[in-house]
Formats: sequence, C-alpha cells, structure tokens
Amino acid sequence: MVRHYKLVRQSTIALLESLPEEAWTRMGTASGNPISARAIACVIIGHELHHLGVLKERYLK
Repeated sequence: MVRHYKLVRQSTIALLESLPEEAWTRMGTASGNPISARAIACVIIGHELHHLGVLKERYLK
C-alpha cells in the first residue's frame, strides 16, 4: 500500500514537473465545468492532503 502511494505520488510529481509553462493555463472540462491544468494540480494536492488527514485522524491518534 505504501509502495503504491509512493509510486503514484512520484509519477504525479514527474508529470506536473514536465508540463511546459504555457500548459498551466490550458483549459479543459471536469464534471461538466471548465478547469485549468493549474487548478487540477491544486485539486490533486488538496485530495492528497484530505486523505492524509483522514489517515491521521482515524489511524494515527
């Protein structure tokens, strides 16, 4: 489980680091709403922080 988490995290970081500057403002659609690549990166970060918080709250008291 931890190995999988590390691999996914590393690959996500590698993907984000590989984006050229102009890609960050490109727009797409998520759940029927417009969203930029930069906003998606923020969602990914927030999602990870949320799950880390759940793990700490439920299992690491």
